[in-house]
Amino acid sequence: MRVLRELGELGSVRAVAEALGITPSAVSQQIRLLQRPIPVALTERCGRVLALTDAGRDLAAAGAEVQAALARAREVARGLSTEPAGTVTVSGFSSAALSYFPDLVARFPVGGRVEVAVADEDVTQTPFPA
Repeated sequence: MRVLRELGELGSVRAVAEALGITPSAVSQQIRLLQRPIPVALTERCGRVLALTDAGRDLAAAGAEVQAALARAREVARGLSTEPAGTVTVSGFSSAALSYFPDLVARFPVGGRVEVAVADEDVTQTPFPA
């Protein structure tokens, strides 16, 4: 459908081929493949120029909408894959917990993609060397 849209915008098979970096033969082949299942003509010859029919313009416009929707979906997917998610568990002595935990918890609100579980730990003195 991109080839069809480009044909409508650029006005010639050669211009479409140059814009897409393919051969004019490949452009024509893509248009034939697109035309095959559609019962109405998408293009018509106007002298030596291949032009879109009304149906071709309508399909090209619909194709542009599909391309825009796909681009938006790719952006959403890209954002999901780069945005961190999960639970982070942080533990520390009471003195550190009082200093750092309030800011940490405030940065990651409950119900967000990242949840923070915090706990202050008091350890016995026996495991420490003298």
